[in-house]
Amino acid sequence: WSTFNKIEFRIVVGGNISWITTGSTLELGEWYHVAASFSSSSGRRIYINGVLEANDYPTGEIEPINSNIYIPREFSGPIDEVSLWNKALTQEQIYQSMANEIDHFDSSLVGYWKFNEGSGDVVTDHSDNGNNGAINGGATWTEDVPVPPVLGCTDPTMFNYDPNADT
Repeated sequence: WSTFNKIEFRIVVGGNISWITTGSTLELGEWYHVAASFSSSSGRRIYINGVLEANDYPTGEIEPINSNIYIPREFSGPIDEVSLWNKALTQEQIYQSMANEIDHFDSSLVGYWKFNEGSGDVVTDHSDNGNNGAINGGATWTEDVPVPPVLGCTDPTMFNYDPNADT
């Protein structure tokens, strides 16, 4: 999250920190599903609401994360879920995760924080890896959560027909 209401994805690749920033400006007070992925074959990607928003192809290998992961303190807004994987997800997998609960038994899932505790300063990892997180600076818990999209299409001749599908 940057001061210009855009999403930044920073990683260390080939010994150098690099980042990409989305082109779209996000509206404050709106819910967004944000996903980022990196692999040497598909590059670095940022998806907003399941749509590819930014991508590039940094050279080199991504360096392992040997420390805590932070959501910057400059971020001021609601968070519903955060998941961390040790593989790059496809656009279809990201889109599916927007509307469905993540399979916490998936061996590629490193951390899955639902932020459903409702109180306190600990967020529970639901990935079966025990990577519970600490909330520093306090949190305001709310019942106002995003409504997941209804997947499918509105064409009755298609196999994934759903008259309530989001188009």
